[in-house]
Amino acid sequence: MSMDFTDDPDCFFMPGLKADGTPFSYPMHTNTGIRGGAGPMGSIRSKAILISIPRSRKAQTFHRIGFIIKIIFLVLSVIVFYFLPPGEHKLTTRLFLSGLTVFAGGIVTLIFYRIVNVKSGFFHAKHYPLVKKYRSKGYSRGPHPMYSTTPVGIIDWLLRLLL
Repeated sequence: MSMDFTDDPDCFFMPGLKADGTPFSYPMHTNTGIRGGAGPMGSIRSKAILISIPRSRKAQTFHRIGFIIKIIFLVLSVIVFYFLPPGEHKLTTRLFLSGLTVFAGGIVTLIFYRIVNVKSGFFHAKHYPLVKKYRSKGYSRGPHPMYSTTPVGIIDWLLRLLL
């Protein structure tokens, strides 16, 4: 996997701040063909790139806090699922309430990001100019074509959305 970056000294997630934190990594790939035959005998050839999006220490700290908020709500969703009395609540009700708890964690995280004025990595990284450039060339998010051609990509997208 190759890397592409700019010498941008400003934080993309909090404009006006110096990019002195760990960059936000954004892996992308594009399919370049099939090698070794068609079907199950062949394998997908691809080209992968890792884009480093400049981020300040402050934005990095806020992104970590957002991650912790989502983990707390994920733990709460497990507690809701397992500690509701099973006789009184059907499985579907428990699943719904657990899912609602995880969803609430995402909303709380977005509200936190809005309050502290930081852009979300999940929703805003795709608007970084270098990412836009590669998207216009046919690149997709993810380190390998397996992410765009199998259910693994959907699972990865959901995990990134939740966490």
